[in-house]
Amino acid sequence: MKPYFLLFSAVFAAGFSGAALANPTYTEFDAPGGQSTYAGAKSPDGNMLCFTVDQNGVFAGWLRTPMGNFVNFGAAQPTDINSSDAITGYVQDPNNGPLHGILADVTGSYTTFDVPGAAGLGTEGVYINDRGEVAGIYFDAANAAHMFLRTQHGKITKFDAPGAGTTGGTGTFPGGLTKDGIASGYFVDAHNVYHGYIRAQDGTITTLDIQGAGTGALQGTRAYGFSSKGILSGDFVDQTGVRHGFTRTPDGQITVIDYPGALGTYGGSFNSWGKMVGRYVDWSYVSHGYIRSKSGTMSTFNEPHASPINHRGTFPAGIDDDGVIWGDYSDSKGIEHGFIRTP
Repeated sequence: MKPYFLLFSAVFAAGFSGAALANPTYTEFDAPGGQSTYAGAKSPDGNMLCFTVDQNGVFAGWLRTPMGNFVNFGAAQPTDINSSDAITGYVQDPNNGPLHGILADVTGSYTTFDVPGAAGLGTEGVYINDRGEVAGIYFDAANAAHMFLRTQHGKITKFDAPGAGTTGGTGTFPGGLTKDGIASGYFVDAHNVYHGYIRAQDGTITTLDIQGAGTGALQGTRAYGFSSKGILSGDFVDQTGVRHGFTRTPDGQITVIDYPGALGTYGGSFNSWGKMVGRYVDWSYVSHGYIRSKSGTMSTFNEPHASPINHRGTFPAGIDDDGVIWGDYSDSKGIEHGFIRTP
């Protein structure tokens, strides 16, 4: 099974010529023991989560410190870290058993938890906010996906977006969690069409379908996370199969994002200043990073050693308030490496 963290890492990836910022510095890294390294979430103090895959397809979780040292999580996959360095994620039972959510710290120590009634693939922690609340996903016996919210004290609330499918591969999936407990994400209906959603603090769920989104299988809208100002990021696939990014303001104003000349554009993640980093794919199916200013100006970048071969390239994962971008890239052999881009 392809882990959920890897699916999310793949979402945030995308060369084309274009305006690029001058003279950035790139730091490349590989976690020990793996053939490929994938970068994930980073805390404000610089602790970065990542995971590796070795030649036999075995996964291992890691934390990279600001000094470049690595802490091993073993088979556990850390997925998110908050400003207090509290971590969530998941770990699989030995012998391909179900997944269990984890709560962890920067030493690599963790405890597990399960959503009551979880079956099939099990339970995954995906996001953790600064209150220690976890948003995640659990599966039923049919492997349909359902959402949960877990408080710092362990109370679990389950929910499904109205219209979510009930068979394997369908259901409700997470996209983000704010510091105030507002959850976002997407659901897949019985016809395999995607729809975004926002769940308010009181449990009210709003469905989000961007105008122009397709209504066929594997088309539709996906919502990701919010900026600190409440701006939502996401993307949608139209009826021709082309992907477009979008942002949504708190009052519902939608802006469609298309990198000039791109085959497809994905949504991204924000820093506190409203700058967004994401990816786009060119007509050779190579992924490139883009930076979008608060005013909407866009520029492109590529990790210097990223391969310009189809389905490879540069995959940004996030941007901090200093403009530092991190993520991973594919080399000429198709092996992934982490990178940090300093302006």
